[in-house]
Amino acid sequence: MNLSELAQEVEGATVRGDPSTTVRGLASHTRDVTDGTLFFCVPGHAADGHDYAAAAAAAGAAALVCERELPLPLPQVVVPSVRAALPRMAARWFGHPSRELTVVGVTGTNGKTTTAHLVAAVLTAAGRRAGVLGTVVNRIGGEERPVRLTTADPIELQRMLREMVVAGDRAAVFEVSSHALDQGRAEAVDYDAVVFTNLTRDHLDYHRSFEEYYAAKRRLFLSGAGRRPGAVAVVNVGDAYGARLAAECRPAYGEDLWACAVDDGDGVAAAADARAVALDLRASGSSFRLLVPRLGLDLDLTVPLAARFNVENALLAAVTALALGVAPATVRAALAAAPAVPGRFEPVRAGQPFTVLVDYSHTPDSLENALRAARALTSGRLIVVFGCGGDRDRGKRPL
Repeated sequence: MNLSELAQEVEGATVRGDPSTTVRGLASHTRDVTDGTLFFCVPGHAADGHDYAAAAAAAGAAALVCERELPLPLPQVVVPSVRAALPRMAARWFGHPSRELTVVGVTGTNGKTTTAHLVAAVLTAAGRRAGVLGTVVNRIGGEERPVRLTTADPIELQRMLREMVVAGDRAAVFEVSSHALDQGRAEAVDYDAVVFTNLTRDHLDYHRSFEEYYAAKRRLFLSGAGRRPGAVAVVNVGDAYGARLAAECRPAYGEDLWACAVDDGDGVAAAADARAVALDLRASGSSFRLLVPRLGLDLDLTVPLAARFNVENALLAAVTALALGVAPATVRAALAAAPAVPGRFEPVRAGQPFTVLVDYSHTPDSLENALRAARALTSGRLIVVFGCGGDRDRGKRPL
């Protein structure tokens, strides 16, 4: 592929130098540059990629993407924003792989991982084997890979989506972090469904305010970048920010917005498009009735995951699958057989005469919910072991 073909993906791009220059790879870090690489000079929070352009040239870069012309003897694509150009050019380089998959993006503070894994399990049971990209594991073609970031950089993300297509996956479900949304890493992806779990305090070491944190999450739903016609939005309106998001999304999505809530009898779920009622929470799992008046559906569901918050996750996963055309019977069977998600209220069974649970409670809200759920499972002593790694949002520490 040549430089001109890639530059066509970016509005306002100007090619300085030979537009027919052959590109053999993409990189945004100099360590990844080899002969023929197109190097993206991404401005960052701590460093500016423009300052590393000479090092990229020395390593064999064929051309640069930059926001200002640099005094280097290389062809350059000058763009208004390198960060915005990168995902679009990466999608073109890898042949727009998301267009060949059913794509579901899940965002929120808590519950992203479990919800994403449940959606993937249901889609796979429906004959659309789903790859997963997220916090715990990346799974492509049924094989697991280690994770570096919750949402990969645009080059790696598009590469993994292409690898899913090649491996025979028919769907991709991935967690979309607020950092990724703010930095545009999840742009140039064609989404069939976007899902919102909840919003509580997190990442305020990065976002300057809670409102900025919410605005980053909102971008997945209303930026318009990559959303397919007919794409659905599934939102937990039992969360205050979810209710706000649903109200803001309704004009854009219409009937393709699915407001969901667990019915606690407080009236919050009354106007929801889908409700979870009659909850039965046990250490071995949870069951509930799913009511979707729009579909005339009253479905008994069981998921082998304890706690009310996992009912919320299962509700969102079930409605997402139903909105994507999965049959109710398949949803019920897949959720009942769903595997545990590592580190998400995960039981540890080693023959001990008491229950041990491991949970990735990284925010005050998630830890409180985990403790409430654990307290409900026993009348005996509740012992808690938790750590605080530091170097992030200090405001999460007071409990």
